[in-house]
Amino acid sequence: MINFFKALIIVLREGPEKIEKLEREAKTDPLTGLLNRRGFQEKVNIEKERSERYGHPFLVVYIDMDDLKKINDSKGHHAGDEALVFLAKNIKEKCRAVDFAARVGGDEFVVVFPETDESEVDTIVKRFKTIKDVSIGYCQYSSSIGKTMRIAEKMTQEKKERRKKTRK
Repeated sequence: MINFFKALIIVLREGPEKIEKLEREAKTDPLTGLLNRRGFQEKVNIEKERSERYGHPFLVVYIDMDDLKKINDSKGHHAGDEALVFLAKNIKEKCRAVDFAARVGGDEFVVVFPETDESEVDTIVKRFKTIKDVSIGYCQYSSSIGKTMRIAEKMTQEKKERRKKTRK
């Protein structure tokens, strides 16, 4: 109830633009400028509904930055933040206008590719392979966002483990 009154006071005092700004900030990762988990959930649910209604596919790509902890431990958290910002910028550059990307964890990112199915995955993954020190998994949406995300994340983690083993 208090939040309602705070919002009402803000609207009356500062106008609806302030509310829009606050809503945008609530859905954006402040470090990278990408969507945060909340913003991602909102957009992916819209994409899910569109996909189910029109039968159009979409692909979820899960990207995990390798060795962020090593960067933080050896060079400091500022360097780790810079690495995350650099990765986010690279991800954005590799997306089409209709795609959307989010930072969903400390070093975990997700990109949704509307109107894209697994037959196009090689082309998409090639774009991201130019980014060093990341592990990438993917899954075409079928019936559940949660299930799709788990499959893509599991593939990412398996690839990350294989990369670690080959480095030793």
